[in-house]
Amino acid sequence: MKPIILQPGPQAWLSSSILSAYQDRYVARLRQDRYAHNVIRVYLASVAHFARWLDEQHIGLSSLCTAVLDRFLNDHLPICSCRQPVRRTRHELRTAIRHLLRLLETERAIRPIDEQDALSRDLARFDAYMRDVAGLAETTRRQRGLIVGRFLAQTFGSDDIDVTKIDTVAMRRFVLGEGRDWGAGGARRWQFDRLLSEVPPDVR
Repeated sequence: MKPIILQPGPQAWLSSSILSAYQDRYVARLRQDRYAHNVIRVYLASVAHFARWLDEQHIGLSSLCTAVLDRFLNDHLPICSCRQPVRRTRHELRTAIRHLLRLLETERAIRPIDEQDALSRDLARFDAYMRDVAGLAETTRRQRGLIVGRFLAQTFGSDDIDVTKIDTVAMRRFVLGEGRDWGAGGARRWQFDRLLSEVPPDVR
């Protein structure tokens, strides 16, 4: 059977990424579904582009979901400056990565969307709100998502999030607690009360 050969750049992105172990199984699955050789090559090159972005964003395998795919398509793709050769056709990227996510779900490498914990679901919805309603840039959203995610995980664990149960004591304990990777000045800058007030009602 004719091998799928990528150009050196995309192959290097894929081989050094968190997706490298799934390259052969991805190709095998597409062949099983009777995709043409050239289509498989395009899809694999598209996954290589995604793999490069995941590495830049420091996104782990267990965090992959459709929300991450949306970030890649909506935030990265319009301003993509990745060096050639790189696949930038939106519908190719979306289809290729959806095939990848289905494979990873089948392999139990990632959790199916309907099994994600409450925190993951709510953070994805919060990110969509910051992007679509508040119009915040990707870097700002990522920073806010990380900080709020840590706070909510500490406060609620795997339970459903109820912001009415959050008080100033809990926020102060988190912001000023030991072992944080930001100083008091940085903590004030985050203004947790303001951040949480931006959470839309349907996320609350």
